[in-house]
Amino acid sequence: MQYNGREDYYFALQQEWQTYQHIQQQINQTDAKIASLLKDIIDKDDNKKQHIAPAKPFKRKNKNSNQNLNFNQVSYQYFEGVDLMAIEGVNESTVMTLISEVGLEGIKKFETAKQFTSWLRLAPNNKISGGKVLSHHLPKGSSRLKLALRNAANAIGNLKEGHLADFLRE
Repeated sequence: MQYNGREDYYFALQQEWQTYQHIQQQINQTDAKIASLLKDIIDKDDNKKQHIAPAKPFKRKNKNSNQNLNFNQVSYQYFEGVDLMAIEGVNESTVMTLISEVGLEGIKKFETAKQFTSWLRLAPNNKISGGKVLSHHLPKGSSRLKLALRNAANAIGNLKEGHLADFLRE
């Protein structure tokens, strides 16, 4: 690369490089904090600690995910032996969104799946009169978990093979 003598270009490039390094440092600090918070939650509960997740060599890690965390093991322990990562289309991002949006109590605070889908605004608002459906639109509003589940469904739809992908195509 040849230096063209423009000091203003060089100065702007230095500023951008320093900004990039600063943001990368903040991302690493955030990943470390998330890992320590999840570890603290799991370490405080003996029921969560006892679960050991089976290895999943087929799950690819996203380049933007926390590289220092075995998220398969952490999510398995966090949800007390429920292996969400075994579901086709579900990745670290989907599980992290579930943890952050629903909270520590998780899905247990909803008595039925219908209540959970209604809370997510995924259940249609059916208006029925005399046995005839007048309208059935989804309520307005969105949440990060709703978007994450849609992304997981889209990922399943893009798979070439798999149980859920085959079911979706039928």
